[in-house]
Amino acid sequence: MSDRELMDLLNSIESSFPVAEWRVAGVGIWPLIRVRVRFRSFYSGGVTKRASSKWDRLAGFVRFNSVLRTSEVVFVGNGTYEFDEDRIAQPFLRRFESRMALWEPTYPHGRVNALWIRAGLDRATVLSSFNKIAEPEWWQSVQAAFAEHPELLPDWSFWSGHLARVLAYADFFQKRLRRTKLVLRTCWYDNVGMGLCLACRRLGIPCVDVQHGMVAPTHVGYAGWGSLESELLPTGFWLWADDRHLMRDWEGKASFIIGGNLALIDAQQSLDEWSAASEDEFPREPGFPEVLFCANGIMDESRRLRQALFALRALGEPFKLGIRRHPARLEEGKQLTLALGGEPEIYDAGFGSIGAHLHDTRLHLTSFSSTALDAEALGVPTVFLDPRGPELFPGLMERGMGFTLDQLRLAWNRGRQETKPPTYPEAWAQLEALIRHSD
Repeated sequence: MSDRELMDLLNSIESSFPVAEWRVAGVGIWPLIRVRVRFRSFYSGGVTKRASSKWDRLAGFVRFNSVLRTSEVVFVGNGTYEFDEDRIAQPFLRRFESRMALWEPTYPHGRVNALWIRAGLDRATVLSSFNKIAEPEWWQSVQAAFAEHPELLPDWSFWSGHLARVLAYADFFQKRLRRTKLVLRTCWYDNVGMGLCLACRRLGIPCVDVQHGMVAPTHVGYAGWGSLESELLPTGFWLWADDRHLMRDWEGKASFIIGGNLALIDAQQSLDEWSAASEDEFPREPGFPEVLFCANGIMDESRRLRQALFALRALGEPFKLGIRRHPARLEEGKQLTLALGGEPEIYDAGFGSIGAHLHDTRLHLTSFSSTALDAEALGVPTVFLDPRGPELFPGLMERGMGFTLDQLRLAWNRGRQETKPPTYPEAWAQLEALIRHSD
């Protein structure tokens, strides 16, 4: 099922069934169902996130816990980065300095998450609570909604477990954010994010989702929400560009701050430094136009990358192709590089600043990574190797910055067009207004 077909199905369910009445423990859980169904479909191959050690997670938890008492702004990352590496959060941290606490939850498999390490909420308590959330009477209505696609809907025990986690996270944050006036978060739509949104709504604190990638009409986290109201949703969005037309369903339910891609703006402003650092770390052969492939890491991308390699060779132009690994899936990126390591044009670009990599890149390749937006901001065209790419980034296709593999020659001829990402200095005043409003 394509993203568009899935979104149509979800929208049809919302118009035909009383999704707002599907509530457990006082919480409307349709957002949880909606998001999980989409990501179970989208990431059917599974996702492995980078996990830090138990002691590093505990140390990060202690640091986070200790600064909450004096922090009026709290940024909770999505677990992709370690404590001090979050490129999305760092510009906010520099802006707010001592006023802000930053914490990166991690998602180790089979281990106790740092969030659980606190009095009154250990792992055993949470696991035992899974069986205490009884199947509600309306669950049969949910099953009827997915009657034509039962494979998309796990049984109630699956949802009971996820809901228990959301409620546990909400309890955790609610007890620690009483002095906070603004919460920032990337990826509001996972269990941590929904629990955080719930805690903020209970406390009357604005919770702003900070864009970290695509905002597409087929992205279940941002599009197609209709008139649905829920305690699990954020109250505002920080956007890289004025894409409010893609989020018109949020009008009246959330505020919008057009603030720009701060990480890329930072990189552009320190161009000389990261350009030199990139050259030292990832030496390139002079005279060859740079082609950069940014891995998604959620599937075997070697077949599509080989197709792109053959198509590039058919252009009859010299090139070098660097493979940049996904920050949360470094091992998958390494395996991809090893799989194609015998090809003379390919080298391992490791993992580093996307701005540094794109500085002297002529062409950007990806399955459907949001690095396509970074590339566009720096004037680099993107060729999508996966059919989901054009569907997720229709704006790039419309603006002539996105191409399919069949259009490789057009993208190559277009090449890099020097530009700079836009800045929106007034966005900081909007954040400060949210803080004052919380007083």
